[in-house]
Amino acid sequence: MNEKARIKQFLDYKGISKNKFYVQTGLSVGFLDSGNSLVVDKLKKIINTYPDLNLEWIVTGEGSMIKSKQNTADSSVLLDVIREKDTRIEQLVRANERMSIELDLLKKNTVTSTVSSTDAASKDLNVDL
Repeated sequence: MNEKARIKQFLDYKGISKNKFYVQTGLSVGFLDSGNSLVVDKLKKIINTYPDLNLEWIVTGEGSMIKSKQNTADSSVLLDVIREKDTRIEQLVRANERMSIELDLLKKNTVTSTVSSTDAASKDLNVDL
């Protein structure tokens, strides 16, 4: 059995018509019945549309057609961790931007204070700088 035959088997198992498959994946009508080989970009569309479909099973025919609950749970946990890290990175970027602005303001204030102190000292000495 080839990859397209396994995809058809999956669709039968899930009760999904070919037309619905074509609409959901955006693949051209007749793709499953054509002699064209399954290329990576089309396979990505299928896997993104049906995340419970086991990629290893499509390609090799080995393993189960549907991903196990354990794999799905592991993926879910990993996605949560990634989302948390993305949120933390966004927070750190914003904090870094605020600190850069504060540092620039402090530098400007230091220069202004230094100039003001020099002006005041020169007035005390009646010296023009």
